[in-house]
Amino acid sequence: MAVADRLGPVTEAMPGASEAYIDLDAGTTHDEVTGLASSGLFLYELERALDLAARTGSHVAAIALEVHRIEPMLDTLPDDGAARLLIEIADRLRRVVRPSDVVARQTRGRFSLMLQDLDAIDGAMAVADRITQEFERPVDIDGEQVHLEFNMGVTLCGPRATASQLVSEADTALDRAIRAAPGKVEIFDDEMRAWMRNRRGVEHGLHDALDLGHLRLHYQPIIDVAQSELVAFEALLRWERPGIGLVGPDTFLDVAEESGLILPVGRWVLYEACRQLAEWSRARPGAAKVAVNISARQLLHPGFFDALKGAVRTTGAPARGLMLEVTEAVLLDHLSLVLPTLHRIRELGVGMVLDDFGTGYSSLTCLRQLPLTCVKVDEGFVHDLPEEATTTSMVELVAAVAKALDIKVVAEAVERPSELRALEYLGCDWAQGYLISEPVPPERATAMFDHFEFSKPQGDLEVAFPTERLDRAEVAVPATTRDNPVVEV
Repeated sequence: MAVADRLGPVTEAMPGASEAYIDLDAGTTHDEVTGLASSGLFLYELERALDLAARTGSHVAAIALEVHRIEPMLDTLPDDGAARLLIEIADRLRRVVRPSDVVARQTRGRFSLMLQDLDAIDGAMAVADRITQEFERPVDIDGEQVHLEFNMGVTLCGPRATASQLVSEADTALDRAIRAAPGKVEIFDDEMRAWMRNRRGVEHGLHDALDLGHLRLHYQPIIDVAQSELVAFEALLRWERPGIGLVGPDTFLDVAEESGLILPVGRWVLYEACRQLAEWSRARPGAAKVAVNISARQLLHPGFFDALKGAVRTTGAPARGLMLEVTEAVLLDHLSLVLPTLHRIRELGVGMVLDDFGTGYSSLTCLRQLPLTCVKVDEGFVHDLPEEATTTSMVELVAAVAKALDIKVVAEAVERPSELRALEYLGCDWAQGYLISEPVPPERATAMFDHFEFSKPQGDLEVAFPTERLDRAEVAVPATTRDNPVVEV
């Protein structure tokens, strides 16, 4: 069915939508794939519903809904299959609401519902329950049964609520639901309201931090496990927050991501890390590398590669001394979009590190497919060593496959001597963590080039293995085209 043919029922389901349809271009009022309302039309109708509720004493609810892992799901389907999946999602959402309610598509896998003329939050939760029931049945796409899981955030309007406020509250509840578990539904409450106030304070403070130069980089040493020698630093962001002091990224990075500030903050981090690397390289050529964490939003931005190349050239940093860390989740969720950029980064000479390896759904095959120079074993595996037999075997297998592919294996968050001894025994190349050193300011990091002292833990080591242990000699990796030409800058 043509998209134009689908617009009639949607428009009929939204009182007043015809007026907006006359005033606005059709492309701005409805999603072209599903025929659902656009975000602009959704806000328009939500504001109208709130005005009516203020006069009648009724309530309006908003539900923000996101399909779990929708990005890789859509990427693996052909274009027509992806469109049919989205249309089926839209049709099922329409079936659970009344003609007076509104359903909108916000992004690829995020949807919004506006429910009006409610007495209490129970009415909105009843709709959420119907949505859950509606999607217990898989969607059939060319014989493939696609199972969908959702997270939802629900909010009910308060006195003098605005449309943008209600949308923000639903999104906040949704974000909490996503962090909890697939299928979780969260209701916006007073605790979330306090969190939102704090979030606004953090966002405004970050703007000031960028303008006033209150951001800092600290550097955590990374050592060669076998030699106990300094080989690299990881650049870690800190904020010198007025009246509070130095705070870590766990207090503000989520806000930076959600607000879009991660882009200017990320540019600052990349440039400052390159500037420091250039300074160290001029004094001690080839002495150490610097690793910088990159977010999904940065990597997906069309100007990211040019910004990277500009930072390297402007500061004079050696490209071979720079490494970019990207989490496993980022690569899996956006692989088809970011893979060309990853290859361009490697052609520039910059290293690529797969961070948090083992936390997602990837297999060892991805080590062969991606242009990686390092893989970082997640701290959850490190802390299980050497007592947990299954973890021990997994780490050994990762190390063996990586070695066959000429990829360095880095272990993060090493805190106990037994962990480090086990990592060396299992074939891990590099390690970092508080056992070795906390992240330190640039001047202390500089001093480590001349006076780095770390004594390798000694003593007996008992490493637990499954009954059938990996024979490293049996690890074989097919020939690949991993090696890329490197262009010096």
